[in-house]
Amino acid sequence: MKHRNTSVRSLSAVLLLILASLSVQAVAAAPVGPALVRIDVDRPLEELGVPILAHLQGAAGEEYALAVLAVSELETAGLSYTVLDPEAGDAGYLVALGHRPEGRAGAARNLDVLLDDGQRVVVRAGGGHAELLGDLGFVVSPLPTRPLVLRATPPSAVARPATYEAEVAAMIDEVRKAFVYDYCGSLTGEQPVPIGGSQLVLDTRATDSGTPIEWATQFVFEHEVHLRSESGPWTPAVTVRAGRDRVEISGLTPGETYYFRVRARKGDAVSDWSTRASATLPGAD
Repeated sequence: MKHRNTSVRSLSAVLLLILASLSVQAVAAAPVGPALVRIDVDRPLEELGVPILAHLQGAAGEEYALAVLAVSELETAGLSYTVLDPEAGDAGYLVALGHRPEGRAGAARNLDVLLDDGQRVVVRAGGGHAELLGDLGFVVSPLPTRPLVLRATPPSAVARPATYEAEVAAMIDEVRKAFVYDYCGSLTGEQPVPIGGSQLVLDTRATDSGTPIEWATQFVFEHEVHLRSESGPWTPAVTVRAGRDRVEISGLTPGETYYFRVRARKGDAVSDWSTRASATLPGAD
């Protein structure tokens, strides 16, 4: 009986040592520096109490946020999270949107996918990664490095009733579904766009070298011309590359007076409109 008690005490001591070792390993595995994390969003973003880089929604409708910060901040805030990259440091990340399962499968085969929510994948930015994801059918964008600016809505804020504006209504009437699809298709590589007098396809604008960046650079330095007749609103007329001082516009009505204005565009930034000019076309014979 005494020998049996000794064996039990020895076994208990061994188990305690194993548990202590596992505990030390678990503590050692916890990230101590900035980590890329996925945070479950169960409240307004401004109430999370941590800086957020992106607010997204998965294929199943779940809301989540991406952030780069110390895990201790998440623990202090009491948030539910998943560590995607424990050693974020100064790393950059790509967020790629694609609804095709074969595209996500290709990404998983060729890249270290940190997150796949059913319609987006997140990977570390690296040489050629953006081009590869573009070839797989993804729309690629870098994960912002600056946190979102979040402002709580004052409880007393009341939306003002909308008022009818004839000019705004006229602009809305000019929008057609086919035009929107055509315009988006031009920007996402579904169809060619005019660049330098040639029809070229922008497979992706998230690139760091080679011909695609040359095309994109030339494209953003083009000019945008708008026209308007005395009986209609301003409408896009033509886009031309920088440095040109002449342009031909077809499809105008004889005898009608048209007004023109020009502005420069670089990416999402645009200049103010120029002083408008007018021209009256000769009447029909």
